[in-house]
Amino acid sequence: MSALLSNFLLLGEDVVGFKILANAKGDLVDRKLASLGEDEQHPVIPPRIFSNLLNELFMFLSEIQENIANLEAFLEKILSEERFARSVSMQRKLGYSRKQFGPHFDEAAEQYQLCHIFKKYAVTTLPKLSSFLTRIQHGCRLYIHIYTGMRNAEALSLKLGCLRRSNGYRILGETSKLIGQRKAVSWVTTNDVVTAIDIAESLARIVGKFIKLDRSKTPLFISMGYLGFSTAPELKADQIIVNNAGTKRSEVYSYLDTKQFEVTDSDLDHLAKVNPFRAWESEQAFAIGRRWRFTTHQFRRSLAFYVAQSALVSLPSLKRQLKHIGREMTLYYCQTKELEADFKSSEHFSRILRDKKPEADAIAYIHDLLMSQDALHGAHGKFVEKNVKPGVLLNEARGELIKQFKKGELAYKETPLGACTTLEPCDKKAMREIAACVSCELAVIKLKKLDYVIEQQQAFIDTLNEYSVEHRSEMAELAVLQGFRKRIGEMGGVNGSH
Repeated sequence: MSALLSNFLLLGEDVVGFKILANAKGDLVDRKLASLGEDEQHPVIPPRIFSNLLNELFMFLSEIQENIANLEAFLEKILSEERFARSVSMQRKLGYSRKQFGPHFDEAAEQYQLCHIFKKYAVTTLPKLSSFLTRIQHGCRLYIHIYTGMRNAEALSLKLGCLRRSNGYRILGETSKLIGQRKAVSWVTTNDVVTAIDIAESLARIVGKFIKLDRSKTPLFISMGYLGFSTAPELKADQIIVNNAGTKRSEVYSYLDTKQFEVTDSDLDHLAKVNPFRAWESEQAFAIGRRWRFTTHQFRRSLAFYVAQSALVSLPSLKRQLKHIGREMTLYYCQTKELEADFKSSEHFSRILRDKKPEADAIAYIHDLLMSQDALHGAHGKFVEKNVKPGVLLNEARGELIKQFKKGELAYKETPLGACTTLEPCDKKAMREIAACVSCELAVIKLKKLDYVIEQQQAFIDTLNEYSVEHRSEMAELAVLQGFRKRIGEMGGVNGSH
């Protein structure tokens, strides 16, 4: 414990939080910002905004998936019949008389039961249909970025058939960053991206077939301009144009509820939690009420932080969304030494995840333990209460703490009862599951969590046969938890206070 304590610079109790205000420590803030690398310039998306984006994209892509079969058939008909869904002026330009006219756009959409979705997204002409398809592609690509940590160029390099469904979910692609030539590479992902990839492949197949492009060479996000609904790009065999969403008009955000992405006080608090030495409140991009502007760099850094340390996410919904992908990525990227050769590039997401984990663990440790307003119990919790709280970490001490996490001298993991700081795999849970934490010297117990676990344990026991072995075992577990709770009360911690 002495090594940990020696790196703490403590301030007085009158200091609230550990964010250094710009007007008081302007020079420190300026130096900190000037020293930031490219990655640190891109903020970790606050959990509330991140969760809202995932939910909005999920609902949008689910709606598209419900209509994709009809949309495919509609597109095939348009491409095979030059009069179908064309305007009156276009059909006349093609040489048809009124008696020969095919159905105009609205009539054609009605035939394929697409009127409702077209009305919702203001799709009334072929050029607007092209924009609609482009925005769908962008939505699919965002989902892939979020659940893989890919760079923009890596996502645009994907081809038809990139998803593999053996031993979990993997996306195969290529990267050329920093190595001078293209190299095959893969990313761990989750079944959450299946819908996005299926939709993108449906659209890409139609375009590829129309321009007679080999499937193996068809980009997953090939430009919808090739359909000719608006100005068509020139087809070059050695350079297939992809949808890079270069303008706001080609982005999916206009279809989402952007009020869900407006910055709030709680979002600024989270930004300060991750990086307290950046004057977030003074930056116009993060002003209260300002709509958050997402970038792929943010997706990479946010995914790395939240996968590396789930305690940084307070929203249960977001924890559930990232739980599976977090487990898969941790196992594949962080614990499989023999696979490191596949991810030598410093730009691959696996490197970011491994590099950011110590920092994410340290931030969680600072805020969940050192800055906690609740009294901490358990052996390590008592140490923090006695030797560290109340207090605040200065920049230098915070940096030293992160170094200790990087060296493997400190560890932090959220548990149902509070936290675990063991550096080794836990060998106590095999004997007594959750209750093992109450007697562990490396555990931190929080009263609110303890009470909740006791409540849930009692509810579970009530569902068991009172004469069963399982009932006796779970009662023993409950007795340990209740006994610990009673001791806390006897020491004056009934309400979690000192």
